[in-house]
Amino acid sequence: MTLKRQVILAGALIFALALLGVAAGQWFSGREFVREQLAAHTQETATALALSLSTGLRESDAVLVKTTLLPIFDRGYYRQIVIRDADGKVMETMAAELAASGVPAWFAALARLDAPQASALVNAGWRQVGQVEVTGDVGFALRQLWQGTLRALAWLLAVYAAAMLLMLAWLRRLLAPMAAVERIAAAAAVRQIAPITLTTRVRELASFIAGFNRLAGMINDRVSEEEARAERFRAAALTDRVTGLANRYGLETTLADASPAWLGLVAVEGLVEVNRTGGYAAGDAFVATLAERIKASFPNATIARLHAATFAVALEAGTSEKLRPTTQQLLATLARRAAGYTANQPQIAAAWVAATPGESISAWLAAADQALAAAAECADGVMIHGPGQGVAGVLGAHALVTWIVAAIETGQHALALQTVVSVPEGRPVQTEVYLRVRGPDGGMVAAQRFLPMVQRERDAVFLDRAMFVRLRQCVADGTLPPGPLAANIAADTFAAGVLPDWLRAGLDGWPTDYPLVLEMREFDVVAAPEAAESFTAALRARGVGMAIDHFGLHAGGIAALRRLLPRYVKLDASLSQGLEAVERRFQVEALVRAARSLEVPVWAQVFDNAGALAILAEMGIVGAQGYTLAAERSPEIEQ
Repeated sequence: MTLKRQVILAGALIFALALLGVAAGQWFSGREFVREQLAAHTQETATALALSLSTGLRESDAVLVKTTLLPIFDRGYYRQIVIRDADGKVMETMAAELAASGVPAWFAALARLDAPQASALVNAGWRQVGQVEVTGDVGFALRQLWQGTLRALAWLLAVYAAAMLLMLAWLRRLLAPMAAVERIAAAAAVRQIAPITLTTRVRELASFIAGFNRLAGMINDRVSEEEARAERFRAAALTDRVTGLANRYGLETTLADASPAWLGLVAVEGLVEVNRTGGYAAGDAFVATLAERIKASFPNATIARLHAATFAVALEAGTSEKLRPTTQQLLATLARRAAGYTANQPQIAAAWVAATPGESISAWLAAADQALAAAAECADGVMIHGPGQGVAGVLGAHALVTWIVAAIETGQHALALQTVVSVPEGRPVQTEVYLRVRGPDGGMVAAQRFLPMVQRERDAVFLDRAMFVRLRQCVADGTLPPGPLAANIAADTFAAGVLPDWLRAGLDGWPTDYPLVLEMREFDVVAAPEAAESFTAALRARGVGMAIDHFGLHAGGIAALRRLLPRYVKLDASLSQGLEAVERRFQVEALVRAARSLEVPVWAQVFDNAGALAILAEMGIVGAQGYTLAAERSPEIEQ
């Protein structure tokens, strides 16, 4: 029970007891007053009658006696009046019928008012001529006491209500900081700490707020430092120091979420000679000059320095007819610039390959390298490989997407599983589920090959829906062993920030033996942080976790980590490669530190070799998956 509710209940009880005591005291006092007034009035009436009946009793005039009694008895205050003569015989009696008082029986029993009796002697001179006996009627007294009690209760209830309202207003002001503390405590439970902005005049609360705000500031500063450190290392690890362009890792990061139309390589020899003759400063200037000319020739391209004086250029659009003259002009400009640094005319060549969607960046670069080797033999030093000439030819993007849609509609898809193991124990901790679709050649095609094309051509929700339906079916059939499960979802699924109807229906009654986590790509989360946040809240309300996949590549990823507080983050596979480079290790370590400051576990994808796992374990990685750790398996065959 909250402190405010406890104080309210205690205050209400105390006020009620106090007012009840006041009401009881007033009621008892009122009852005694009515009883005394009733007895006194009855005695006064008897005495007054004794004085007024002296003549009638002395002369034994019954008519006069009765005439004297009637006005008094008709007032309704008396139950009975008896007149006796000097010998004690009843001369006149007037009695009223017992009528309802209009007072509840329980109240009359509680009041316990007895009818008072009074008597007085009637004298005529010095001689006693009779006696008057008067019995009062308590009905009138009960009505007066009942009505007085009701009025007193009404006033007391009004006072009670006013007191409660004042207490609530006072408590609202007094405990406003405590409500803020409660909100902050709930947020702190999920590692979201914000200072309390309210002020209070209560010294103890003011001291608490000041201390808490100092602690929150220290924690937030520490987390912010880790975020900034991770972002600096991320940017440094992806940027070439000499030219300011992206390096090989930066190119992979940029192209991981984009599919360029053309990928080109531009290579200029002679850097070794420049370094030897002019020093490394001259070599750096030489490379920087080449980079400036390439940027000027392709201002809208993604450009990276791969090594020495070799540059990669990724174009989103363009035709081979336009590429050749532009590239020839660039090579001529580079030759003129190089002449200022070296006495020998360096060899300059360029090659372009049409990038096939769905293929890896390594495959694109390998095809471009082959084309670059052939370019050295060309007269103009330019080689252009059109679609199907570079990377192994497959169906065009639109045709393949059409094939994928048909395969989903006809059920030509299945699930594939990969185990996530703990580091360094190697104990299975989770199973990740992937969608596989039968491709044009009859083999099963992984989602990473066709998903980029599908996302460009149409909404990718149908893929997530097909995967989830098949996953629910496998869970229901017992095809999957009980244990934690994870599945990737596309940005289109959470773009609206709410659970789609098909996902909500699928999660209804989800078996507790299969704890579920949905993974979202870092790129998608950074692009739509509000939608990702509301979608994550909706998942948590249903007991489903959220994780960030392909983590560590994009600016804003650390901020998203703090905003969403995922179940875990999974480093992109490229970050587990090239760990021999100091910059890459610094980048990974910074990411792990930033995540650990928020108590978010870090997992890694290890695709190249299992040896990287030992290095990652030293950096704080606690989970890993990959082909080298657990071979992919399928729980079912496509139907």
